Amino acid sequence: MLIKPGPVKAGKAPRRRSPVLVHPLAVTALLAVAGLLGACMPGFDRTVLPSDRLSSGTSEPPAVLEVHATTIDEERIHLTREYLAIHNPPLAATLPAEESLRSISFAPRIVVVHYTAIPTLEGTLFAFAEPIIGPDREVIRRNGRLNVGIHFVVDLDGTIYRLYPETVMSRHVIGLNHVAIGIENVGDADLGSTRHGSTPLTDAQLAANVKLIRYLAAKYSTLDYVIGHSEYTDLEDPTHPAHDLFYEAREDYRTEKSDPGRRFLRRLRRALHKPDGA
Repeated sequence: MLIKPGPVKAGKAPRRRSPVLVHPLAVTALLAVAGLLGACMPGFDRTVLPSDRLSSGTSEPPAVLEVHATTIDEERIHLTREYLAIHNPPLAATLPAEESLRSISFAPRIVVVHYTAIPTLEGTLFAFAEPIIGPDREVIRRNGRLNVGIHFVVDLDGTIYRLYPETVMSRHVIGLNHVAIGIENVGDADLGSTRHGSTPLTDAQLAANVKLIRYLAAKYSTLDYVIGHSEYTDLEDPTHPAHDLFYEAREDYRTEKSDPGRRFLRRLRRALHKPDGA
């Protein structure tokens, strides 16, 4: 039904509204806030790598030192396969018969960012050195003899060290080791905070993580997600875009994590969603 406007009373002209003037600086501020909200997307979408990850400048390799590379010998390969047989039997059943480095290689799908909970590089390297987990880590030891390992360690000054080849499986995150590249940051507290530790993560580490992740995303077309270690159980939610990547045969094997900290993750995602990675 068409509604006709009523008559205007005599002697009263329709009121005209004055245009609302918005200061250019206010517009700029609103756009900046909108951009920030986009970088800090709600829900699980925040874990997806930005679509412009392959834009100019993202593939420049960061400086990576190999001086502390983990020895991946026959024992560590055997222990890795043993771990897979416990925690991912379907995948273990498909491994090549020979116990070679190729048999524990994978196509990267996700990056998991950690902090070490150890305040020094030396202590961190010591923790990763042995192939068998120490007796002091009882929960982990009950779930496989393989020691924890990691692909990259970032020191407090932002120096990046490669410990594992990028496509060889290491033990650093429950349910995702078969698809995840791991980055450990030396420290035991969130960025710039001593609330829960004595050695907070640094801006230099944040910048190094941004450059490293953008490089990895450009190098591996299969890489689609970035999460903090504290978020790994989120992938058990069927609505998570990376849900199908998670596989853990032992339902009672979950550990609570807080690394690398909410502020570090927020700043990391904000930077990754900027074209220049700044």
